[in-house]
Amino acid sequence: MEIHSANNWFPLKIWVLTVVVIGPILYSILIYFSKPVSLFPSNEIIIVLRTAILFGLLFSLPVFGIYFLLYKLLTSKNKSPFFIKVFLTAISILGMYITFFIMSAGSNINFYYTLPYPISVIISSLILKVYK
Repeated sequence: MEIHSANNWFPLKIWVLTVVVIGPILYSILIYFSKPVSLFPSNEIIIVLRTAILFGLLFSLPVFGIYFLLYKLLTSKNKSPFFIKVFLTAISILGMYITFFIMSAGSNINFYYTLPYPISVIISSLILKVYK
């Protein structure tokens, strides 16, 4: 088996693309073309982007920590890039929905508005390389 050098920036780039770039952009597009969710009653894209980025960074930290540790573990065992991407994407999406569930505090959350973030993790994983 060929030994690869891990791309140590991979987890951070995935996190930033998901929470700061792709996710908020997709979320803003969704909000712009649909009725705003009660948490974000404004259709102004800049306000929505700022709010989505701020809350995204704050609430995604625990999942990012788990993602980073699992990435380090999997790359140290020299697993295939495909396996690492699929496994970490699944863990990310599961972690996101656990976070959304906890944030909803028993009330009904409209999961339609959470779709941009799992989609952005998938897009980010397709763009970036696990190994150098």
